[in-house]
Amino acid sequence: MNFVFGTFGQLVDVTVMAIRQTVTPIQLQGRVVATINFIGMGPTPLLPVSRSGHGAELAG
Repeated sequence: MNFVFGTFGQLVDVTVMAIRQTVTPIQLQGRVVATINFIGMGPTPLLPVSRSGHGAELAG
């Protein structure tokens, strides 16, 4: 099952990237990629805190 999801996940990523590059003007492609990376990977350092239950303690 992991193989199937991993394979199709990669295919979806490549397809989305190809479509995004097709519709985005050349001058904006770097900014679009940077924004998507920031939104997608930006919260990654916060995941261990949110999963451990200590997020509420840090919030107040």
